[in-house]
Amino acid sequence: METTLTIQKLPSWVAEVHPQSTVWIFAANKALNETQKIDINNTLQNFASNWNAHGTTLAAVFSILYDQFIVICTDHNIAAASGCSIDKLVHTMQEIESKHAVDLLNKLRYFVLCNNKILSCPWSERALLQKKIHTEDAGAVQFQMHINTAHQLQNEWILPIDY
Repeated sequence: METTLTIQKLPSWVAEVHPQSTVWIFAANKALNETQKIDINNTLQNFASNWNAHGTTLAAVFSILYDQFIVICTDHNIAAASGCSIDKLVHTMQEIESKHAVDLLNKLRYFVLCNNKILSCPWSERALLQKKIHTEDAGAVQFQMHINTAHQLQNEWILPIDY
């Protein structure tokens, strides 16, 4: 049975930043509720307004998509993140993980949108999940979690599943 999927429109900032701007995607192991999203938005707003690399303020933007993906970008036209500034980002994400009992830093998970729900599994089990959802929703899509730029976010983040 094929379902019409609701693919969320990307935030406008994706098209406004330099295509080579750095993007980080932090995927939660479960959907975030409204209270969590409000708190995370507040935490990230504070972080983004103070984020800098070697004294240069970074033009950072972020969004929470599908109630599960925290997408953060630094505009390459303004300034690039450095090792120390990336460490600060990771530390902030660790604080969010701890406060909200979610796993955001596990890059070895596979995510799909099937029947308008986000499903995930360990990367090593993706073939089993693909087989299961192929019978339920042949139009399901997968999220490419290892993208690095705004251009990739816009063009390669959500792709059909190659069964």
